[in-house]
Amino acid sequence: MTMKKIVPALLLGLMCFSTVKAQSVLAAASQVMKLPEEVSSIAIWPLELSATQLDESLISAASDEIEQALTRKAREKKLKVFTRRQLQNVIREVKLSSTERTSFEGLAKKTGADVIMLPSATLSKSGCLNIVIKALGTTGDAQGEVLSSAKPFKFGTRGGDLDVSGCD
Repeated sequence: MTMKKIVPALLLGLMCFSTVKAQSVLAAASQVMKLPEEVSSIAIWPLELSATQLDESLISAASDEIEQALTRKAREKKLKVFTRRQLQNVIREVKLSSTERTSFEGLAKKTGADVIMLPSATLSKSGCLNIVIKALGTTGDAQGEVLSSAKPFKFGTRGGDLDVSGCD
């Protein structure tokens, strides 16, 4: 290979490498939607965040973004979707105790969902929300089993605003 071909190839490689960004929430939703064919419905659990001083409105905004992406991808696959707001209504209806709430079996039966999408996050010192989404089976042999998961993605939280384009 001549020097004329090597230099442009190296520059192209460096440009591609420098523009690599963190995965988007939509890409994560696509990954986690790789579910068994028999799945016909999903329930989206509210975002779980470990102990933090983060404003509740930011957590709610992050949950909204995740829910919208999961709902979009689920509807593309013609899946029935139970949103986190619908889950909250079910929780209120059956008046689950705090210990029963952590067991999603009763909740899944009440909603009829085959899978519960469980987003969880940690807050880094730099203000990044590091988010992972797992799909947990709710029926039969798949009950409580992780059926699929997405690579982690990040939201920024600086200045009291949610930055869904990512975080450094």
